[in-house]
Amino acid sequence: MARIFFACSMRGGFGNVSQDKLRQIPELIESLGHSLVSKHQVSKTFSQDEVQLTEVQIHDRDVKFLLNAEYVIAEISNPSLGVGGEISDANWRNKPVLCIYQSSVKDSISAYIMGMAGSKFTPLVECVSYSSISELGKKISDFIKAHPLKKKGKK
Repeated sequence: MARIFFACSMRGGFGNVSQDKLRQIPELIESLGHSLVSKHQVSKTFSQDEVQLTEVQIHDRDVKFLLNAEYVIAEISNPSLGVGGEISDANWRNKPVLCIYQSSVKDSISAYIMGMAGSKFTPLVECVSYSSISELGKKISDFIKAHPLKKKGKK
């Protein structure tokens, strides 16, 4: 089905959503029949793996993943400048972006990111809350249905 880039906080920490919970989201995405362009964000060894790379290597790797994806799903409960950059990069490349966040932390989510949902400048960005991983499946499926990919060669 769809190729998805999953974005989440890495260096920014896991104060609002634990790594264990974050790992469940890519599993859910795959259970819906979609493929992930990378799972490095939720690797149990990501911190050891990342320290081996320069900042430029990390950036360029992630841009390549983003370019290969058809959709972006960004977990934004844990603050992350990198995830914000990836959301912006995806937007300017006309890729649909679904920002998901824990309902309990709505008031601490970036107003800029939340404002992208509904803005005339960012029509492919949506933000939705969730209380449990189990309810995300329908929200992800609904988002992908609402943003069908254009077939190449067709107008």
